[in-house]
Parts: sequence; C-alpha cells; structure tokens
Amino acid sequence: MESAQAMFLSDESDALMDSVEVDENTLDNTASSLSREDRRTYSLMSQSIEFVDGYYQLPLPCRHDFQVLPNNLKTVEKRLMGLKHRFFKDPEIREKHIEQMQIMIEKGYAEKVLEGDIQTRRRAWYITHHGVVNDKKPGKLRVVFDCAAVH
Repeated sequence: MESAQAMFLSDESDALMDSVEVDENTLDNTASSLSREDRRTYSLMSQSIEFVDGYYQLPLPCRHDFQVLPNNLKTVEKRLMGLKHRFFKDPEIREKHIEQMQIMIEKGYAEKVLEGDIQTRRRAWYITHHGVVNDKKPGKLRVVFDCAAVH
C-alpha cells in the first residue's frame, strides 16, 4: 500500500529518485502541501485501498459523493439500436463483435451484469461501444468504448 501512496504523491521531480525508497516522513510532508481536493482523494485512497487478486482496487474519486449524473440510458439505447441495425446488415461484423466481447469477458476485462443486479437508486452511467474495422488489418475487428460520448 505504501508504494501506491508514493505513486499518488509523486510528481515529475520524483522521476530522478525512482530508486530512492519513500519513507513515512516524506509522505507526511508531501501530503501537507496538497490541495484540499488532493487531500480528500489521498484520504479516500488511504482508507479504502484493497489488494485483490494481485491488483490494487479503490473507488473513483468523485468530486462530490452526492453528484447526480444525467440519465443517459435513452441515448445509449438509441446507439444500441444503430449497432443492431449494423449487425443485421453485416452478420460477419456481428460474429466478430460477439467474439471480441467474449474474449473481454473471459479475460476479466468485462463482466455480464444481469438486469436484476442493477441498482437503479445508485448513480449509473452507461458507456456505448461499437466495432471498428481497419482496412490494413482485414478480418479483424476492434471493439471501441465511446467514453467521450456527449449526453
């Protein structure tokens, strides 16, 4: 956990000191010079970081815990209908897309969420995706998640 804290507190000046071990005094001195938002994020990280299956996990540092996200479900459903239409027109794209999504699930990059598992009272933001074919790589499809989609 200390290495994750050191990474959070590091800046460009620390690049020269990669081999130097960071002690608690360094962390305390650096933490006192952080902005209010950085201190809140540092506190959140310190209190909630977990090491699970070889990876560090911690919650996203949202600026406000009560922040209301707009409901983008209708926008995402509209994009999904466009994707279904593309699949109808080109079954080969559909099969490649399904194959790529299955690989993501098998590798643990994504997981299936059953409708009953969705908690509608919590904040939710849906991310659209689509397949991209590169003319220079025939026969391959890359699934792209549109995290920058505007709602």
